[in-house]
Amino acid sequence: MFVSKKITVPLLVFFLFFTQTAVLAVDINLPNVVITPDKYLFFSIKRLFEKGLTFTQLSNDSKADYFRGLTLKRASELKFVVEDKLLGEVERASQRFNYEIGTLSDYIAANKDLAKKKAATRDLFISYKSFLESLRDKYPANSSYWMLIQHSINSIDINLEKLK
Repeated sequence: MFVSKKITVPLLVFFLFFTQTAVLAVDINLPNVVITPDKYLFFSIKRLFEKGLTFTQLSNDSKADYFRGLTLKRASELKFVVEDKLLGEVERASQRFNYEIGTLSDYIAANKDLAKKKAATRDLFISYKSFLESLRDKYPANSSYWMLIQHSINSIDINLEKLK
């Protein structure tokens, strides 16, 4: 009886920490994906519409918020592609995600009046890293799909440097 308590307590502590990392990865509050990347025509129209909406954002603040929303959408699409095992879409989804991350960080770094958004954006990028690590680990280590997601993590690190 005494030996089982010695084993049970460390196992319980281990599982508590293990489940805590899963909660951190879910903490981003990603939007639902309605038009998914595997619906090529509708997805292309959606992306074109999003590009057009960029020009309707008149203030720097609203444009930065719009770019932030696009990064959330791209993260949600990447999650959809990985979880539904759409292997042919992983590369394009990760490229779109990297592009939006770069666009957001470049825009905030270029506009001095958005300095107050730097800290929130850095926090968002850091939360993306743990989220992407959970997606990356769904593939075998050093496989091509694992490397694509790892490239997104590396892209976040590069863009975090721009926001210092």
